[in-house]
Parts: sequence; structure tokens; C-alpha cells
Amino acid sequence: GEIPEEELGAGTDDELDFGDEQELGDGEEVEEEEDLDGEEEAEEESDREADWAALEARLREVHPKLKDTSQLVPDEELQRAIRARRNPSVSFNAKFVMPGRPPQPLGAARAPAVIGVTGHRGPGGNLGINGIYELYPEFYQDRPVYQKMLEKRLVSDLEAAPPGGLRVSRPRPLSPNSRLDANRAQRKLIVKAPSQKGLGQQTMWPVPNAWFLFFDAGTGCWVIGPKVGHSEHFARCPGTEEPIPDALDRWQVWDLGSKEWYEHDALRTFKGGRGVR
Repeated sequence: GEIPEEELGAGTDDELDFGDEQELGDGEEVEEEEDLDGEEEAEEESDREADWAALEARLREVHPKLKDTSQLVPDEELQRAIRARRNPSVSFNAKFVMPGRPPQPLGAARAPAVIGVTGHRGPGGNLGINGIYELYPEFYQDRPVYQKMLEKRLVSDLEAAPPGGLRVSRPRPLSPNSRLDANRAQRKLIVKAPSQKGLGQQTMWPVPNAWFLFFDAGTGCWVIGPKVGHSEHFARCPGTEEPIPDALDRWQVWDLGSKEWYEHDALRTFKGGRGVR
């Protein structure tokens, strides 16, 4: 018994060929299984999306006012208002190329150049609130600001004034509570108005101290004080709906003697000069 070489070789080739075919068959089965798994996952994903869409539709039927936070636009009402007011004839791309005119603050289009304050005769102090206030370059809380520039003075006082002028020394501005605490031990007194008899000749003169007329959103009033934005006020007038401090006649003045606000029945404001735009 020896096996001929031809039969031995043929058998070996057959075995190799059979083995190769077997391996290819296994690979085809694996690819078919992977395709089936992918199709099943796609079907499950589509089923989940359909279920979620059906749930959202059902929620909108039951709760028509329900809003999806993921689909809400920040400041949507403001953006819609801006788009509604935009001139449709203007190209949208031009907004990025040509600078637009900045928005005008409240009351800026008709803010007078001058505001006059008159009517306070001096009882309770703070006689200096009377005077001519000119428009300040900057706005505060979207309202115009006025600085006192002129006031009425006796000619004799000006002639006798030192070289620095009739400047009044003031303490630093205090908050309402600090103002009361600083004078807590002081007794109530009456501050009388100065006498108007025999005053002599008077004239308008530049103001050495700082007086400002501005709107304070915290109190909802037009106020007169030594510093813009500070809470220490000499006089105040309700005016949340007044874009400019013209024809204000409901003033309250701070009484230095009694440390309280009182209604002033004579203090008035009036505008002057040409309005700015």
C-alpha cells in the first residue's frame, strides 16, 4: 500500500477548495445577519419617532396653550415688533453695510434747551432750587438731564462776594436714612423765608454750586438734587408719564427744619429755547 501521488494531490486540492467554499458561506451568513439587524434598528427608530409625534399631537389637542420650550425663540415678541416696524423697501443686507440712526431716548425729540424753575420763596430752606436749567449733554434713564446755570442774585451780594464767588459749602450727599440719622438729635425748628423788603437791584448770575434736574425711576419723580442719580433730593414732582419736566406743578420740597416733605403750591417749571432733535 502506497497511495499514488495523483490521488494524494487531488484529495488535498479538493479539501482546500471545500474549505474555501465553507469560509465564504459563513461570511455571507454574517453579512445577512448584520443587514437584518440594521433594518430592525431603523424600524424601531421610525416607530419611536411616530410615537413621539403622536404624543405631541395629542398634547396639543388636550392642551392647546402648551408651548414646547425647545421651539421657543428668545425675545420673540420684541423681534416680531422690530420686523413689523422695519421699512420693507429697505434691503435687509443694507443694515449690515450702512450704519443706522441710533434710537432716540424718551423725550429726546422734543427736549427743550432750557427749563426754568420758579415759585419757591424760601420757607423751609432750599431757596436755591429756583433758577435757569440748561440741557445737559448726557441722558439719564432715557430722560433729559438739566443743570442749573443761572440764578437771581442781589448786586450788592455779588459786589461783596470773595474772589471765588458765592459758593456754598455742602456736605457730601447722603441717602434718605443717613440724612435722618445725621440730624437725629436735632430739634424741630422753623426755617423762615428771607425778607423781600428793601432788597435792592437784582441780576442773573452764574451758579457756583451743582444743581441738577433729572428723572428718578426709583421714586417715579422729576427731582432736583446735587448729583445725577443720587437719592438726596431737594425737591421732587411725580411725573412717570412726563417725558420732559415742563409745566410740572405738583412739587414737594424738603423742609430742612422739620426734616419732612411738604406740598408746595407755588413751585412751577416752564420750558424755554428751541427744542433739540
